[in-house]
Amino acid sequence: MPSASRSRQSSRRSPTRTRSTGSSPTSSPTLRYGEAPITISAEQRDRHFRLRVEDRGRGVAPEFVPHLFERFTRGRKSAEVGGAAGLGLSIAQSYAHAHGGELVYEQAKPRGASFELVLRQAK
Repeated sequence: MPSASRSRQSSRRSPTRTRSTGSSPTSSPTLRYGEAPITISAEQRDRHFRLRVEDRGRGVAPEFVPHLFERFTRGRKSAEVGGAAGLGLSIAQSYAHAHGGELVYEQAKPRGASFELVLRQAK
């Protein structure tokens, strides 16, 4: 493919792809702390690839948000469920940083948690 064609192609905005899981809380281990439905979307825009995972659970307690990506920290719900070491989000953030990206938390609207992995587009 000629470079001019490749340049035009990479400057176009890619459509968002979205997938939602079923409503059964036991259908996926990702529902350990959230509630269905889980929405997964991916898009490429602004020279970044964005992967978003969002649920409709209680979200993250506002007082815990500043500590969300720290190693060995667990929220109240994690302590109740047990079996978690408090490393998952820290590892995910380290992975994002190792690839020049970011892992970002936002409260989902109208309720829930939303995590977005943002990676720069390869040159």
